[in-house]
Amino acid sequence: IVTVVALVIAKLAMNNAEKAATAVVADDDVRDDDSVQIEEVVGRASDLSNGEMKECKVDGRSVLLVKDQDEVFAIGAKCTHLGAPLKNGVAANGRVRCPWHGACFNVRSGDIEEYPCHDALQRFDVQHDRQSDELVLRATRGELRRNKRTPAAVRRASGDKRVAVIVGAGTAGASAAEALRARGFAGRVLLVGDEEHLPYDRTKLSKALTASVSKLQARDAAFYAARDIELLTRTRVTELDAAAKRVTLTPLGDADAAPHVLTYDVALVATGGAPRTLPIDGFTLERVHQLRVPSDAAAIHAHSDAARVVIVGSSFIGMEAAATLVKRAASVDVIGMEAVAFERVLGVDVGARLQALHESHGVRFHMRRTVARMEDDGRGGVAAVVLDDGTRLAADMCVVGAGVVPATSFVRGVELQRDGSLLCDASLRVRGVDGLYAAGDVARFPYAPLAMDIRVEHYGYAQTQGAVAAANMAGTAAQCTAVPFFWTAQYGKNVRYAGHAIGYNRVIVDGDLDALSFLAVYARDDDVLAVAAVGRDKDAVAAAELLNARRMPPASAWLNLSRRKPAPDLVALLAATQNE
Repeated sequence: IVTVVALVIAKLAMNNAEKAATAVVADDDVRDDDSVQIEEVVGRASDLSNGEMKECKVDGRSVLLVKDQDEVFAIGAKCTHLGAPLKNGVAANGRVRCPWHGACFNVRSGDIEEYPCHDALQRFDVQHDRQSDELVLRATRGELRRNKRTPAAVRRASGDKRVAVIVGAGTAGASAAEALRARGFAGRVLLVGDEEHLPYDRTKLSKALTASVSKLQARDAAFYAARDIELLTRTRVTELDAAAKRVTLTPLGDADAAPHVLTYDVALVATGGAPRTLPIDGFTLERVHQLRVPSDAAAIHAHSDAARVVIVGSSFIGMEAAATLVKRAASVDVIGMEAVAFERVLGVDVGARLQALHESHGVRFHMRRTVARMEDDGRGGVAAVVLDDGTRLAADMCVVGAGVVPATSFVRGVELQRDGSLLCDASLRVRGVDGLYAAGDVARFPYAPLAMDIRVEHYGYAQTQGAVAAANMAGTAAQCTAVPFFWTAQYGKNVRYAGHAIGYNRVIVDGDLDALSFLAVYARDDDVLAVAAVGRDKDAVAAAELLNARRMPPASAWLNLSRRKPAPDLVALLAATQNE
């Protein structure tokens, strides 16, 4: 079953007007021997079942063979996100899914179907000799050398007077800008961001405090210039008038620069979330940090050496920061409102086990507590954090990870939701507003498995939504139907999560919590909404595909287990669906 989201990054089809635009060269890394033709026998078709993968070497390079609907295809062997071996993931529904972070690629074309990633996979020609049953792969040496390829795109055409404005140069916005050109949009494209940097991976800030911004960026300035994407950094959209289809652009850092008003045909709000502040005395003291931009990460690193660190917030940002800082700080104390860390998303049992993992590394917890105030050291810096029960925690530095709120205060003519988000339809068009779309943290959209409108704050999902919105902005119908997939790393242990479990009332753990090798099933009554896995990556990605196809077993399948009734084998169940 190919989901509607697959349409977003499907093979490019351009109408006559779009063909008039200049195509972008996808890869200028050329070597003298790249044109050498390679032909090798890579196996037999009968050795593979539908949904089965096999990695092989061709001219010393890794290639992935995938059988789907009785045909064998050959694509790049490593995920283009961080290089995970795709053979360790799953193949189903005409695509392969990465075992680490859930990116999906079409087996026939190598095109991106779900994120996180930036480039498509290379696709290779493979022929089946039906007489000998041999599979013969043909490719150039250059194609084999490049595991990935940048999707083709168009540039701006002089005759196309349309204007697309993308407000927010983060994950969703950058994805949308690329997808607009890949979808054949040949009008003017502006990508507007208030930071000085090119778009970068913000999720890495809590995991690698000292990483340079250049290492967090997937694309350089030349990439955007080659696609005629006007990247306006240090520029803030101070007003978006939805009724008039008009934005006000205000340059930052130049007192003499006047705001500029621009009319658009289509616009995307992708401004992400602003860190939630605390309405307490002392919140603005020095060395009280929130983690949003690279300068925040650098300051946290600089102030944490041998410091007494207090972290407010016991969910993903706070806990990733704790795992990073405990290695260099004198002490790390975490304050959380829940009974255990991660409780809201992962439940009490899983949260308690991950909290114990942190405690084994020296992190101290103060749960079911809130912050009453922060005390001044007499020089304008933080000296202590005082809790609601009067407990005083000495602090040389404080990191506040209390979540985010949608950054939409500049939007006019649209009724914001209670949390500040923009209510969208499945195409991510803001409901009742012509030409305006939203993606990422700011978008609230219909999620069929829960039969309700939800908001998702995940890196990969923001990329997916940016691409979906861009497809519709360019005139190609697409809907956001993907099952969310996210991850976190704690002391070398990776948690993979597939689904969205608002309103779950049952958590069933299959495996060994103590050994950190388990699959946790989150259900509402008997309907499985999501899973979390540690040490069982393949089960997590198989669950994502089963949830996507509405083929997930009921929660009761994990109850009253015995030798005669083992826990469901999600990988085997998924494989079985490919041969039906």
